[in-house]
Amino acid sequence: MTIIFDSRDGGGSRTQKGAIEIVYTAGESADDWIIQAVRKASNPRIVVVVTNDQAIRRLIRGTGAKWIPTEEFLRKPSAPSHRSNTEDENSARAEEITEEFKKKWL
Repeated sequence: MTIIFDSRDGGGSRTQKGAIEIVYTAGESADDWIIQAVRKASNPRIVVVVTNDQAIRRLIRGTGAKWIPTEEFLRKPSAPSHRSNTEDENSARAEEITEEFKKKWL
């Protein structure tokens, strides 16, 4: 997962936190970075962009990438009746990360 922000100081940076990459853009907007990354993806059909921005949705439409609204991404998934322990652990960890990001950025 990659989270992209517009850089406030203009220098840009990249940080890796486990499976999550945090990018502060440099010399371009976060929107431009996202659009360029989707267009450069070797298989854009596996890319999912989380956004409420209509312009980004329009610009990635022809690439085969998918998008989901922010609210849907943040919504807690309903638990299926048959899950393995690993799936439960992964779900708990994902929920933990979601809560962490909500506290940090919302």
